[in-house]
Amino acid sequence: MNLKVAISVKPLNFYDSILQDPDKFTKLKNLWHLIGESDKRLASTMSARLLLSDLLEKNGFIISLEDLALRPENAYQLPKINTQVKPAPGHRPHLSISHSKSAIAACISLEKNLYVGIDIEDENRLIPEGTEKYFIHENDFQSGVINNEDKLKIWTSKEAAFKAIYVLSKQVESKVQQPLSLNQFQLPGDGTFIYGEKIWGTLNIFNECSQIIVVAKVILQNNDMN
Repeated sequence: MNLKVAISVKPLNFYDSILQDPDKFTKLKNLWHLIGESDKRLASTMSARLLLSDLLEKNGFIISLEDLALRPENAYQLPKINTQVKPAPGHRPHLSISHSKSAIAACISLEKNLYVGIDIEDENRLIPEGTEKYFIHENDFQSGVINNEDKLKIWTSKEAAFKAIYVLSKQVESKVQQPLSLNQFQLPGDGTFIYGEKIWGTLNIFNECSQIIVVAKVILQNNDMN
């Protein structure tokens, strides 16, 4: 099944002409209620949101920057489209953004009941030794030998999967009787991801601009939460 999404990836400095203006930076920071982080990290988050805004408009969604304000109750600070948005074509998209040290990425769903997650990491990022227990499952890739490249793909894949399923987290946790945790996601290596013995969605892994990029897709069926 070819589930339609729109994706955009750009260099981290793509919106520097906007964010290097102190007045514009402060306006966006206040508009999106971004606090508690360094200006450098905030600039990365803002760049990803600006990219998301451009991607939505490119695909026919009428929005304003205010529509991308954060939901305070969402620990992962996924973007929200509010009730003033006029969707096109007759659809409210699910959204996801990510940034690495050198790039930004955004993804939106273009089909009803399709949830998406995107994660991006520098290809040369090193995963610290000893952290595997926090995100690797014994069934991942069906391999006992995992190098740094494998670890990075697993980490990025699970971050994307987590984002795709996060909106459904309460229902998922109730169904599988366990809280969401990266090390409980399973990657069998066939392009799907499993949680609680159920295949929840698919993964598309690709490389671009010296980045590893993963897009996770979850299509919600009527019987998924029964």
